[in-house]
Amino acid sequence: MAVLLIAEHNNKELRPFTLNAATAASQIDSEVHAVIIGQDTAEVAKQLSELPVVKKILNVEAAYYENFTAENFAPVIVKLAENYSHIVCSANTFGKNLMPRIAAHLDTSQVSDIIKVISPDTFLRPIYAGNAFATVKSNDPKKCVTIRPTSFDPAPSTGGSAEIIKADAGEIPHSEQLLLQRMGDLLEGPLCEEAGRMLGLDWVKTDHEEPIKHEYLPLMGSLDATGHATNLHFKSDMHEWLILPEKESLVIDGPGVIECKCTRNAGTDDIEDWRGVVQAKSLMECGPYNWAIVIVLWQSTDFRIYMYGENTKEFRNKLSEACIDFKRRVIEKDYYPPVTTNDANVVYKESQPTVISLPDKAKDYINTINNGKQLIKDLQASIDDAEKSLKELIQDNEIGEVDNYVVKWPMINYKAKPERIVPAKDAHSVRAKTLRIKKYD
Repeated sequence: MAVLLIAEHNNKELRPFTLNAATAASQIDSEVHAVIIGQDTAEVAKQLSELPVVKKILNVEAAYYENFTAENFAPVIVKLAENYSHIVCSANTFGKNLMPRIAAHLDTSQVSDIIKVISPDTFLRPIYAGNAFATVKSNDPKKCVTIRPTSFDPAPSTGGSAEIIKADAGEIPHSEQLLLQRMGDLLEGPLCEEAGRMLGLDWVKTDHEEPIKHEYLPLMGSLDATGHATNLHFKSDMHEWLILPEKESLVIDGPGVIECKCTRNAGTDDIEDWRGVVQAKSLMECGPYNWAIVIVLWQSTDFRIYMYGENTKEFRNKLSEACIDFKRRVIEKDYYPPVTTNDANVVYKESQPTVISLPDKAKDYINTINNGKQLIKDLQASIDDAEKSLKELIQDNEIGEVDNYVVKWPMINYKAKPERIVPAKDAHSVRAKTLRIKKYD
C-alpha cells in the first residue's frame, strides 16, 4: 500500500519541512500520495504537484479547515487512511499536535521522531536526549510516523507532475468553537438587515468582499455591512434593545458601519470595547462613514444594538498613536512591556553571563515570591492532610456522604499500552521560566 504524506502549509505555500517529510516518505515506499487540507489551496497543490517523489495529491478544502486545527484535521486523515499503510508528517509543532490524534483514532502506536528509514516497518530514532539510538520495528497494519526534518534532505521541488484530486472528506465533525463561528457567519447578514429595518435605515449592504484601508495609517479591515441613514433621531430610552453608550441622544445621517457579533455570554448594557466597538469605530476612519452600530446577539435570543456617532478627536489621536506604535514595534522588534511572567520570557529571550545590582524595590518582589511560595506550601499541606483524613474515613468504600456532600474515591482503569520512550529533543537553550532565588547568610 502507498504512503500518505500530510502536507504542512499556510494556505498559500508549502512549509519547508514538508519537503523533508516527502523524502522520508519516499524511502518507505515509492508510491507517495500527499493530502492538503485547508481553504483556497490551489497554489499549494500546484507547488506540491511539482515534487517528483509525490505521485498523487488529495486536496480537501472547506472554510472550517482554514485555521489548521488538529481537532478538525485528524478525522479527515483517518477517513483517507483506509487506503494507506503509512501516514507521515514532520515532527514539528504541527505534527506533534496532529499525529497522536490520528494514531489514537486508528488504534495504532506512533513511531516518533525517526532519523532513518531502515525498512518499511523498521526505523531508527534517538532516545535518552539523543545520547543513544533505538531501532524500532512496528507490526501495526497502519503506521503513524513523524520524522525529524534535519535528518532528511529536502525533496526536489521541481520536475514532477502529480495528479491533483479534489477529495471529499464527507461529513466531518469539527470543533464547537468553529461551528459557532460558522453559525455566526451565517447569521451576520440577516441580523444586519433586520437591524436596518428596526432602525429605519434607507438601505443595508452586506456583500462587502474587499477589505477597506485607511488613507495613511497601517490600518485595514473587513466590513460586515454598511448602511445609510437620513437624519434619524434616537434617544437612550426609546427601545429596550437600543443602547447609546456615549450619549443620551444621537442623530445619525449619511453612511455608516454595521458590525455584528454573536456570543453565548449574557447580555449587558455596558458592552466591552473589544466586542466589536473599537473595530467598528476604527472602520469608520477607513472610509466616509459618519456613524457605527454594533449588533450583538447574546445567548441566541437577546438582540441588542449599540449605536455610536462620529469619533471624537481623542479617539482618532489614540487610534493613530496605537497604529504607528504597533507598526514601529513590528518593524523594529521593540516589544511591548511584559504584562505576565510568560510575556517577559518572550521579550527577554537570552541572557548574558553578567551580574547587575538591583534596586531596593527588588527586595519587595523577592519577599512577595518567597512568602507566596510558603503560603502555597502551607495550603497544600493542609489540603493533603484533609484528603488523607477523608480517605481514612472512606477506607475501602467508593462513595461517602455527609449532609449535602458526596465524596467519591473510585477506581480508575487504564488499558494496557506498549512500552514507550519520550521522543528525544535536539540540544538547545532557552531561558528558564521561573526565577531561582537564594538568600545568603
